[in-house]
Amino acid sequence: MGIMPEIGRAWVAIDCYIYLWNYDNGSDVAYYDGLSETILSVGLVKPREGVFKPHIKYLLILTTAVEILLLGITFSTCEDGSEGELLLVPDPIFRVTTDNIVMNVIMGSVDGRIFLGGKDGCLYEVIYQAEDG
Repeated sequence: MGIMPEIGRAWVAIDCYIYLWNYDNGSDVAYYDGLSETILSVGLVKPREGVFKPHIKYLLILTTAVEILLLGITFSTCEDGSEGELLLVPDPIFRVTTDNIVMNVIMGSVDGRIFLGGKDGCLYEVIYQAEDG
Protein backbone atom coordinates (compact mmCIF):
# COMPACT_ATOMS: atom_id res chain seq x y z
CA MET A 1 0.00 0.00 0.00
CA GLY A 2 1.30 3.45 -0.77
CA ILE A 3 1.00 6.84 -2.43
CA MET A 4 2.31 7.92 -5.84
CA PRO A 5 2.20 11.72 -5.68
CA GLU A 6 3.72 12.05 -9.18
CA ILE A 7 0.44 10.77 -10.62
CA GLY A 8 -1.92 11.71 -7.77
CA ARG A 9 -2.81 8.11 -6.98
CA ALA A 10 -2.89 5.78 -4.00
CA TRP A 11 -2.36 2.06 -4.50
CA VAL A 12 -2.91 -1.22 -2.73
CA ALA A 13 -1.69 -4.68 -3.73
CA ILE A 14 -3.83 -7.60 -2.58
CA ASP A 15 -2.27 -10.95 -3.45
CA CYS A 16 -1.75 -10.87 -7.25
CA TYR A 17 -3.91 -7.77 -7.89
CA ILE A 18 -3.02 -4.08 -7.76
CA TYR A 19 -5.53 -1.23 -7.52
CA LEU A 20 -4.78 2.46 -8.09
CA TRP A 21 -7.18 5.34 -7.46
CA ASN A 22 -7.24 9.13 -7.35
CA TYR A 23 -6.65 10.02 -3.70
CA ASP A 24 -8.10 13.53 -4.07
CA ASN A 25 -11.64 12.34 -4.72
CA GLY A 26 -11.58 8.51 -4.54
CA SER A 27 -12.51 8.11 -8.20
CA ASP A 28 -10.74 6.80 -11.29
CA VAL A 29 -10.00 3.28 -10.08
CA ALA A 30 -7.62 1.27 -12.27
CA TYR A 31 -6.44 -2.27 -11.61
CA TYR A 32 -4.21 -5.00 -13.00
CA ASP A 33 -5.03 -8.68 -12.58
CA GLY A 34 -2.63 -10.36 -15.00
CA LEU A 35 -0.36 -12.03 -12.44
CA SER A 36 -0.60 -15.44 -10.81
CA GLU A 37 1.98 -14.75 -8.06
CA THR A 38 1.64 -12.40 -5.06
CA ILE A 39 2.88 -8.85 -5.67
CA LEU A 40 5.80 -8.17 -3.31
CA SER A 41 6.91 -4.66 -4.31
CA VAL A 42 5.63 -1.79 -6.42
CA GLY A 43 7.40 1.18 -7.99
CA LEU A 44 6.73 4.07 -10.35
CA VAL A 45 9.31 5.44 -12.80
CA LYS A 46 9.17 8.07 -15.51
CA PRO A 47 10.60 6.27 -18.58
CA ARG A 48 13.65 7.34 -20.52
CA GLU A 49 12.79 9.61 -23.43
CA GLY A 50 12.55 8.01 -26.85
CA VAL A 51 12.23 4.43 -25.62
CA PHE A 52 8.43 4.13 -25.65
CA LYS A 53 5.67 5.79 -27.62
CA PRO A 54 4.89 9.30 -26.29
CA HIS A 55 1.57 8.27 -24.70
CA ILE A 56 3.44 6.13 -22.11
CA LYS A 57 3.95 8.67 -19.32
CA TYR A 58 5.12 6.35 -16.51
CA LEU A 59 6.15 2.76 -15.89
CA LEU A 60 4.51 0.80 -13.09
CA ILE A 61 6.97 -1.82 -11.86
CA LEU A 62 5.59 -4.88 -10.08
CA THR A 63 7.70 -7.66 -8.62
CA THR A 64 6.75 -11.13 -7.46
CA ALA A 65 8.97 -13.90 -6.13
CA VAL A 66 9.61 -15.04 -9.70
CA GLU A 67 9.40 -12.03 -12.04
CA ILE A 68 9.67 -8.29 -12.61
CA LEU A 69 6.91 -6.75 -14.71
CA LEU A 70 6.76 -3.30 -16.34
CA LEU A 71 3.36 -1.87 -17.20
CA GLY A 72 2.77 1.33 -19.14
CA ILE A 73 0.70 4.13 -17.63
CA THR A 74 -1.03 6.64 -19.84
CA PHE A 75 -3.79 9.19 -19.28
CA SER A 76 -6.90 10.06 -21.24
CA THR A 77 -7.16 13.67 -22.38
CA CYS A 78 -9.98 15.91 -21.18
CA GLU A 79 -11.76 18.38 -23.45
CA ASP A 80 -9.78 21.24 -21.89
CA GLY A 81 -6.49 19.46 -22.75
CA SER A 82 -5.68 18.41 -19.19
CA GLU A 83 -4.90 14.83 -18.16
CA GLY A 84 -7.94 12.72 -17.40
CA GLU A 85 -8.30 9.16 -16.19
CA LEU A 86 -5.30 6.94 -15.59
CA LEU A 87 -5.11 4.00 -17.97
CA LEU A 88 -2.93 0.94 -17.41
CA VAL A 89 -1.73 -0.64 -20.64
CA PRO A 90 -3.01 -4.23 -20.20
CA ASP A 91 -0.12 -6.01 -21.91
CA PRO A 92 3.19 -5.86 -20.03
CA ILE A 93 5.88 -3.86 -21.78
CA PHE A 94 8.60 -6.04 -20.31
CA ARG A 95 8.90 -9.17 -18.14
CA VAL A 96 12.03 -10.71 -16.70
CA THR A 97 12.66 -13.47 -14.18
CA THR A 98 14.03 -12.66 -10.72
CA ASP A 99 15.81 -16.01 -10.44
CA ASN A 100 13.87 -16.45 -7.18
CA ILE A 101 15.39 -13.33 -5.60
CA VAL A 102 12.81 -11.32 -3.67
CA MET A 103 13.00 -7.62 -4.55
CA ASN A 104 12.21 -5.44 -1.52
CA VAL A 105 12.70 -1.94 -2.92
CA ILE A 106 12.16 -0.29 -6.31
CA MET A 107 13.55 3.16 -7.12
CA GLY A 108 13.85 5.10 -10.33
CA SER A 109 16.24 7.87 -11.29
CA VAL A 110 15.24 11.13 -12.94
CA ASP A 111 16.62 9.84 -16.24
CA GLY A 112 14.48 6.67 -16.20
CA ARG A 113 16.86 4.09 -14.77
CA ILE A 114 15.21 1.36 -12.66
CA PHE A 115 16.97 0.00 -9.58
CA LEU A 116 15.82 -2.84 -7.33
CA GLY A 117 17.10 -3.83 -3.91
CA GLY A 118 17.06 -7.58 -3.38
CA LYS A 119 16.49 -9.45 -0.15
CA ASP A 120 19.93 -10.97 -0.80
CA GLY A 121 21.50 -7.54 -0.11
CA CYS A 122 22.38 -6.87 -3.76
CA LEU A 123 21.42 -3.95 -5.99
CA TYR A 124 19.97 -4.75 -9.41
CA GLU A 125 19.16 -2.61 -12.44
CA VAL A 126 16.57 -3.26 -15.14
CA ILE A 127 18.16 -2.07 -18.37
CA TYR A 128 15.68 -1.36 -21.15
CA GLN A 129 15.96 0.21 -24.59
CA ALA A 130 13.90 0.89 -27.69
CA GLU A 131 13.47 -1.96 -30.15
CA ASP A 132 15.31 -1.70 -33.45
CA GLY A 133 13.10 -0.56 -36.29
